[in-house]
Formats: sequence, structure tokens, C-alpha cells
Amino acid sequence: MQSLVEDRMRGRIAGFYTMAFVGTAPPGHLAAGILAREFGAPITFVANGILCVVVALWFWQQLPKVRAALQPEYERLGMVPEDA
Repeated sequence: MQSLVEDRMRGRIAGFYTMAFVGTAPPGHLAAGILAREFGAPITFVANGILCVVVALWFWQQLPKVRAALQPEYERLGMVPEDA
């Protein structure tokens, strides 16, 4: 993603990544702790695993749309993949 943004915006993109991947962990841990207290740790782990699989499958379905949306920008920057 950083290769697609202007130089002046790269720091903001890095900050967004940090917020998205590190900043969401504490609320997620809190939610998992609450679920574990209510339903037990094994059920919480299974529910989180199922949620991860469902989200991964949804994201996988969305990849063609993301690729199509980014393709013109990659072409503009001369970053067309070999198999395109």
C-alpha cells in the first residue's frame, strides 16, 4: 500500500497500519476475556477461529474488486505484475 501513495502521505499510511494492527489488539483482548469469562476459554477460541475463517473468506471474495480498483494506479506507476 505504501508504494501507491504519494511520498508526503507515507507516514500517515504507516501510522494507520500501526493503529490498525497494534491498536485493535487491546479491545480485542478485552472482548475475548469477557467472552471467556461468560462461555469458557475453549468456546472463545473456537468462536474466534470461526470468525477469522469467515472474515478471511469474505476478504478472499473481495480481492478481485480490490485488484480491479488498484490496477490503474499500478499501471500509472509502472508496477504491473508479470502475470497481468
